[in-house]
Amino acid sequence: NAIAAKQFVFWVFPHPAISANGIVNAASYAGGSVAAGAIVTIFGTDLGPTSAVSLILDDAGYVSTTLADTQVLFDGIEAPLIYAQAGQVSAVVPYSVVGNASTLVQVSNLGAMTRSISIAVSPVMPGVFTIDASGRGQGAIVNQDGTVNSLGNPASIGSTVSVYATGEGQTSPSGLDGRPSGTPAPRSVAQVTAMVGGVVAPVTYAGGVSGLVPGVLQVNVQIPQGVVSGGAVPIALSVGGSPTQANVTVAIR
Repeated sequence: NAIAAKQFVFWVFPHPAISANGIVNAASYAGGSVAAGAIVTIFGTDLGPTSAVSLILDDAGYVSTTLADTQVLFDGIEAPLIYAQAGQVSAVVPYSVVGNASTLVQVSNLGAMTRSISIAVSPVMPGVFTIDASGRGQGAIVNQDGTVNSLGNPASIGSTVSVYATGEGQTSPSGLDGRPSGTPAPRSVAQVTAMVGGVVAPVTYAGGVSGLVPGVLQVNVQIPQGVVSGGAVPIALSVGGSPTQANVTVAIR
């Protein structure tokens, strides 16, 4: 008996979905709302490629809104993408959400779209980045001499450190989606204050970082007199009266 064989090819398309409560501040992992210009992380399934693909610039020099056929949309507006992979994507909330009570979020992967998720819009939603990207512990902080702050490389009392955060909301001049900040970089509209070790610390600058995507907030903080030194001294910012997350630290000698 003759046996006939035929080869079939099946195309498997992604079925992207956003996890419940899966839209959070990329620095603090706090959820519940977003702010214009904030860098957010969106968790789910089939959101992007198996291996992470990182930020690229398009032909106009702006941060691309497409990575490996993945897009994130806020009210239908494509957001600049920081990275994309199957379980999570990171994007910068478009400044067009300013003044809105809420925004509808969707992720598209290979043309397949998640359902729309409605999330509240706040004027600000600040969070401090941490070295291990956990939202806790050693902050993403640079000492006055340009070296990374750490237990083995603490800052001196009286020196100024740069704290990196996101979620400051609108800037002056107004932010442009995906356009790397120029010189001078846009400043935060909302007032930014700081506490180090429970002591009020002077803020000498709060704004964007030249050459980086809008949404990265640099806050220059002077380590105040009276702070007790240590390898894990609490540090917190407040933007427009909204505090950053607890349990972020700075090393002080």
